[in-house]
Amino acid sequence: MITMTLLQYLILIFLEKKESIDENNKISVQQLAQLFNVKESILIHDVSALIFNSFNKTGKLTDGIITTDGKEKKIEGTTQISINK
Repeated sequence: MITMTLLQYLILIFLEKKESIDENNKISVQQLAQLFNVKESILIHDVSALIFNSFNKTGKLTDGIITTDGKEKKIEGTTQISINK
């Protein structure tokens, strides 16, 4: 069983829909925070949980349910994220 917050669910749904419409399916954490009207720190926490989870055995930024551009060592407002297919 997978459990997640409503915000995490919305993030996944948004990224999945964005990918089907837009070839450049990446969006920054900061843009998502503005879109969902939540504090960036809250969104970073929820995004981190979608990256660093029990499915991500390696602990890399690029191996979670969602993936990042992998340039930073941690999740920041400028980090670009997308759904990990």
